[in-house]
Amino acid sequence: MRPTTLLLATVLCTLGAACGSGTGTVTDTATDSDTATETDTGTGTETDSGTETDSGTGTDSGTDSGTDTDTDAANCHPVATSDLPGVSLVFASTDCEFTLAEAAAGVTFAWKLITEEPVPAVAAVPQDAGGCAQPGPSGLAVFPLIGGGGQRWCLCDVGLCPGPDGSAATLPPGTFLGSFTWDGRNWNGPSDFGAPKGEPFPPGTYTVTLSAKGTASGTPFEVRLDVPITLSP
Repeated sequence: MRPTTLLLATVLCTLGAACGSGTGTVTDTATDSDTATETDTGTGTETDSGTETDSGTGTDSGTDSGTDTDTDAANCHPVATSDLPGVSLVFASTDCEFTLAEAAAGVTFAWKLITEEPVPAVAAVPQDAGGCAQPGPSGLAVFPLIGGGGQRWCLCDVGLCPGPDGSAATLPPGTFLGSFTWDGRNWNGPSDFGAPKGEPFPPGTYTVTLSAKGTASGTPFEVRLDVPITLSP
């Protein structure tokens, strides 16, 4: 998600392809310890799942370079929860405090989605209003949202899409990297008419929430990560 760079990859009218109005590209690549690299590239409206912009660029590149930022990321006090055994989200960025100017220039938030072993019969559920988000190589669609104190940024409305077909698949094991970029403004997404950005967030403390929802063998689940961030004048 920058002047302040972190890691990579994210959500849109796909975590792969989009339907709203704007532009977005997504690179979604997964690697496993002894798996070949697969790449899924989508171009759509807006950006994350891949490129979230107008304020955002994101990528879901799924390749772990080996640089361990987990210790630094822990200083941001992330809180992770999961109803899906063996599947978790980990904050992979090292910064969680920004000035308003840094936010306006674009800050990127990165994560890792870790699946320890194959999980059968999983159907991902998009969280945007138009049902546009599609799963990437991880098999899940990670949805980013920043909010608090009456402020909100998300790709909640990127247009109207056919929606998922409801089919289930087995989640592959591996570590999948993702990221999105935010420009410090309120926004609900581009919709299908290029909705403009809102006012900048004022100084304060907010929460970056990353979540993936769906069903596993018919049982609803949520994999979630909440990270507090601070904006200063």
